[in-house]
Amino acid sequence: MWKFEDNGGSGSGKDATSEQKLMSWIQEKLPAELPITNFTSDWNDGRAIGALVDACAPGLYPDWNDRDPKNALEN
Repeated sequence: MWKFEDNGGSGSGKDATSEQKLMSWIQEKLPAELPITNFTSDWNDGRAIGALVDACAPGLYPDWNDRDPKNALEN
C-alpha cells in the first residue's frame, strides 16, 4: 500500500506544513509535463490522479497521459 511519512523528508524544510510536504511528495511522483501546484483545480481533469496512481503502482493506470483533459468525467 502507499505510505506518506511526515518525517521532514521530500526535500521540505523543518517548518514545512503537512500540506506542503504532501505537495512536494506529489510533485516528486508526477512527471514534469503534468505540473501540480494546488489541491483543487490541477486535479479537475482526472489526469493528475491517474498519473499519481500509476506512479505509485506502475502499470495500474498506464494510459493516464492519453486521456483528453477536456473530458474530465470520463477520465
